Amino acid sequence: MNTFQKVDIRRAGPEDASEILRWRNDVETRAMSRKGAVIGEEQHQAWFSSVLKDPLRILVVGIYLGERVGMVRFDRDQEEFWQTSIVIAPEWRGRGLGRLFLDGAVKYLLSKHPEASLAAEIKIGNAASRRLFRSLGFICEEDDREISRLVLRPKE
Repeated sequence: MNTFQKVDIRRAGPEDASEILRWRNDVETRAMSRKGAVIGEEQHQAWFSSVLKDPLRILVVGIYLGERVGMVRFDRDQEEFWQTSIVIAPEWRGRGLGRLFLDGAVKYLLSKHPEASLAAEIKIGNAASRRLFRSLGFICEEDDREISRLVLRPKE
């Protein structure tokens, strides 16, 4: 049972770029990512800047005890889904914070887009992320040998 009370959720800003790059280039993060290559700072800055300006992308940061603990990215796709991905800061992994953080991030998105359907594509080997998304009501709609596609649709 976790003892966390609340993870504050805020939109990411330019001040988060280097920390998010550090999390993205972490060995474990890269192992669970579809694109596992190390990202250079210049490439990351260009990507990060474009994400912050794009109305079809929402990037939020979780704050716990004044520290950034991770990020959740929502990307609107052509199928009317918000593709959802989460990265927990390496130093915060395994402490039971992920569910509280992802739940807050999903509620944040739904407060802006109550009609939203969410999807997450997770590597089969990433059992922790699959459990995390399922714990919030995401349902597995597709499962191949590499990726599970979990979906959360609006309640009717």
